[in-house]
Amino acid sequence: MRRDDGALVVVVTDAGPGDGAAPAAPGTRRGVVGMTERVAAFGGTVEAGPHGPGWRVRACLPWHEGDA
Repeated sequence: MRRDDGALVVVVTDAGPGDGAAPAAPGTRRGVVGMTERVAAFGGTVEAGPHGPGWRVRACLPWHEGDA
């Protein structure tokens, strides 16, 4: 999480399944849709998708000095 040029940027990345881990079940993507809707309500954006062997979600929300 960081503040960057008038925005709050949150990035969550995982490294994918570990050795011996069961394969991930396919998701419904409703979680991504829900995050996107919530962030959009505040004027922000969400990017989510495969990242190397894992997955990454990046949310960017407007942030201006004086915002609480």
